[in-house]
Amino acid sequence: MAIRNFRSIFLVFFISFFNHLPSFAIYSDQDSLQNVILSIQDPLECLYAIETELPAYIRKRNIEGKDFLFKQGFELATKYKVDTSLAYLYLHKGTDEYYYGNYIQSKEYYQLSIDKYQDILDDKKSTRVKINEANAYNNLGIICKKQGLYARALMNYQIALQIRSDVNDSIQIANTYLNIGNLYNTQGNTLKSKEFYLKARNTYLKLGNDYGLASANHNLGLIHEILGEYEEALNSYLKSYEIYLRLDRKKTMGLALNNIGNVYLILQKEDSVLPFLDSAYSVYSEIQDSVGICTVYMNYGNFYSQTGDEEKAEYYLLEALDLANDQNLIEKEAATAEILSAHYSLNKDYENAYFYLNMVDSLENEFMSEDDEERFQRLDQYYQDEARNQSIAIKELELKNSKNTLKNNRIFSGVLMISLLIIVALLSFLFIRFKTTSAIKKELEETNKRLEKINKDYRKTLISKEEKEILLQEIHHRVKNNLQIINSLLRFQAMKGNEETKELILELQTRITAMALLHEQLYMNKDFTRINVKDYIELLLSNLSSAYARSYTIDIKQDIQIESLDLDTLHPLGLLINEIVSNSLKHAFNSNSESCEIYIRLYDDGNSCHLEIGDNGIGFKEDLLLSKSSNLGIELIGSLINQLEGSIETIANKGTHYTIQFTSKKEV
Repeated sequence: MAIRNFRSIFLVFFISFFNHLPSFAIYSDQDSLQNVILSIQDPLECLYAIETELPAYIRKRNIEGKDFLFKQGFELATKYKVDTSLAYLYLHKGTDEYYYGNYIQSKEYYQLSIDKYQDILDDKKSTRVKINEANAYNNLGIICKKQGLYARALMNYQIALQIRSDVNDSIQIANTYLNIGNLYNTQGNTLKSKEFYLKARNTYLKLGNDYGLASANHNLGLIHEILGEYEEALNSYLKSYEIYLRLDRKKTMGLALNNIGNVYLILQKEDSVLPFLDSAYSVYSEIQDSVGICTVYMNYGNFYSQTGDEEKAEYYLLEALDLANDQNLIEKEAATAEILSAHYSLNKDYENAYFYLNMVDSLENEFMSEDDEERFQRLDQYYQDEARNQSIAIKELELKNSKNTLKNNRIFSGVLMISLLIIVALLSFLFIRFKTTSAIKKELEETNKRLEKINKDYRKTLISKEEKEILLQEIHHRVKNNLQIINSLLRFQAMKGNEETKELILELQTRITAMALLHEQLYMNKDFTRINVKDYIELLLSNLSSAYARSYTIDIKQDIQIESLDLDTLHPLGLLINEIVSNSLKHAFNSNSESCEIYIRLYDDGNSCHLEIGDNGIGFKEDLLLSKSSNLGIELIGSLINQLEGSIETIANKGTHYTIQFTSKKEV
């Protein structure tokens, strides 16, 4: 441990010392980069070189270069246990995935980066490390916002803002103001959104930061658009686009072009719409931005719907819906479904209009429940109160410390005076009866010491209920994080193997994810004896659908009638559902299958629990489950049934169907 701390401290000192040095050049020859990096003998110096070069290779989309730097960086940081470098690499791996629109993987890497930064003691963090930690929280907030998790996004933004304020990082403070403004805009709080946009704009003006100024003006254009001030909005968008074009910022160029085209559509200047949308699509395609492409598809669909081209409108809107669903972009999916509903209603196709209207309600309810809104408002109020009362709290603390100091001084003086009096009296008494009292005094002193030691040891053993809950939550949090790290390592390993190896690792990853999701549910709840079965199974099925995505649609129907189960029951039950559904997703269907469906029904008849699960696929031999097969999945299903002390019946008729009966090990 001492060696590990020394290495971490030395790396922080080394990086801080060389911060004034210029960055290495981006090598045009890939062999040159590898030769330079591999020629550096000192591992800490090599890590510094990797961290210096990596951001540029990510921005330039140099795949071979960044993959080489990531590989070398992770190997060195893991071998020499340099937590600051591991956190930095996870942060930039998340950014790399974000640039390609892989938001689920990006969110996972940002969380791994934050976990590593939390493991580092605050007094061991340099300014550079704190800035990177704030970037990790800020970027995680961006992903949470895209997924509709607004309360989590606000929490991450506020943590990032606090860290950036501590290190006086003015540019990034302005960036965080911008992100919080975006979040309030999404919530429909126009006044709060405008307040933070203006804070950001004023800071950028003071710093002379053109890119930040363009972003603030662009977002103020959004406010004008919400208020129906379309000419003002168009003017703001055009100003921001001119700066983005001059700075060659592709992503924001596409965003401005997209919004300009949308405003022209609202103003019914139809001849001006398509040129801007086409330019936006070209930019987004060049940088492979799936969110931007999805937005352009939506605007294409809206344009053709308003201009009466039903076929093109339906094509682009369905493309947008599929892309939003693949990338788990709930806001985009809901917005596209709403446009589709309006499109079909306009064309008197009321059946499809009603279907997509229901989809909008379902998507909005999924991530914008009343609990989430209340939690967002509570977090908002909490951070406002913290900012308003910070100076008062400091003054109160100083006053309290002064009072405590005065009180302690008085107590000390009193104790000192009493002690002197006791000593004088005791010396007088001992002078008269020394022989008779010395033994008693010694015995009393020894007894007092023993009692004090016993009392002190007893106090050390005491632990409050809240501390126990925190410890249990921390344990489950650590277990979940360790399982995620294992999953990440398996993903890296799969990149080096053949298709058979990748398939085996994917199976292992789904099993590990099933366990990680369970521990995530545990640490998010204070009651560790009750776990919400429906939430857990929905997360499990969502993960499996993403892991075994197919070119055709597989519908998974759920009927979960049991509210909660204990951990000893839900752990094997989750793994059992994982195995059966994985088998169905992998083997039950093919591209020629029609109406692919998997169903899950879980209920309690009062005596025992019943799980009915199956598919309408091609099926398999009826005696396969009971045979001594070498298939790990089949053997695992049998083992999990034994853990549940249950029974299973399988039917291979028009698909594969299981009926499983078991008894919960604990009443909840």
